Amino acid sequence: SLFFPLTLVLGDVLTTCLMERKGFTEPDFNERHPGGKLGSILRKVSDLMHTGDEMPILEENSSMQQVLIEMTTKRLGCVGFINDKGELTGILTDGDLRRCLSAQNIDKKANEIMTKNPKTVRKELMASAAMKIMNDKKITNLFVVENNKPVGVIHIHDILRAGIV
Repeated sequence: SLFFPLTLVLGDVLTTCLMERKGFTEPDFNERHPGGKLGSILRKVSDLMHTGDEMPILEENSSMQQVLIEMTTKRLGCVGFINDKGELTGILTDGDLRRCLSAQNIDKKANEIMTKNPKTVRKELMASAAMKIMNDKKITNLFVVENNKPVGVIHIHDILRAGIV
């Protein structure tokens, strides 16, 4: 019947007006309905990042053997490097290793080969924005930092598994 669609429209209008009047925002919606599509879109980097012992982190003067072991063990396709203050100074990806792995580089230290000042994000960033950065930069990992110190790492597969596209 004709009244059913009109009733739905009226309900949507009332809901929208009430949400605006109460100051109900998308993050509020996400808090109450995290499993829905809007909830997945509103997920933050902090919801998906790897932390603690899951982070592939070494000191910047680590040997290439240590780098290979850390990258293989942590299975995220990268290793981040920190200085003596605990600040992130560089990154090596599995692609970097394949491109530079040769007899003359095997004895070098990580800080001689790593990409310095890697692209990083804050944990409050929306995961969809992190995905855009990765797509734009053609990278698969981003270190998450606070005061230039790594607190996590997010991989493009984490975002895809969460259904954020």
